[in-house]
Amino acid sequence: MKYESIIHKTKFRKSSSATDAAFSHLTLAQFSSEGVQIATIDGLGSITGIDLYGFHSSPDPVEIKHQRTILTIDPIYSTLVPNSIFTQKKAADFLNFQIAKTPQEMVVLTETVSELDATLVYGIDAHLAAFAENIFQEVKIHSSSKGLLSYWKLLHTNHQKPITCIHIENNQLLISCWRKNELLFFTTQETQQVEDVIYHVLYSLDQLSEEFNQLPLVWSTSISSKTFAEKAIEILKSYHSHIEPLTGFDKQQINQLDPSIQIHQSAKLISSLLCE
Repeated sequence: MKYESIIHKTKFRKSSSATDAAFSHLTLAQFSSEGVQIATIDGLGSITGIDLYGFHSSPDPVEIKHQRTILTIDPIYSTLVPNSIFTQKKAADFLNFQIAKTPQEMVVLTETVSELDATLVYGIDAHLAAFAENIFQEVKIHSSSKGLLSYWKLLHTNHQKPITCIHIENNQLLISCWRKNELLFFTTQETQQVEDVIYHVLYSLDQLSEEFNQLPLVWSTSISSKTFAEKAIEILKSYHSHIEPLTGFDKQQINQLDPSIQIHQSAKLISSLLCE
């Protein structure tokens, strides 16, 4: 894939005149295989709009410059390592459980998930990382899994009871299961068809105790994967009686969100605020 320019596709936006030094130059962005989502934030920390862009080749590249950007990228490979056994020098070795050798075009990055006392080790496309640094003036890159894991932990704290959380993309599925404020299970699976989502979710639940089939399963997706995800959820409802979309957000920085911006359809993007 060539990362040469970005074209506007669709947007969700509301007007706002608030300004504040803490947020006035902060932008959220998320890169995936299908393009870029960019959220604008007003001075009070409210998300006022979400723009969806797609990659395309053009002799006239478009540059988007912001003073400060939190960028999340879907990793090629990733794994969660307990801090008790993690060492930075051997970070790439932890990915060897998934790949025999680190590809030359892949950059291995790490970041601590303090809520889980663990480190996320992941690989991203080196060309994509370089492209991001070109179009954003000041950018911090994070795995898209980190914000989701942090938010799922907050969600579980509110529910108190065990809970399963899934995030569905056209080509990727993330599953996590929580009990007593602890992460019991986390996996990322490639998906090509709706049936792949059904299989991996039901198989994961079967590996856990019976209670997970009786307790909430919370789902989210992205704007570009909405149709695919909704098809999968409709089928899952035949097997699981308590399925609900991701709602609410406990980060104090998010307030008065435009009703047209559905949190469960932009979960990776919005939860990236927890990476800050």
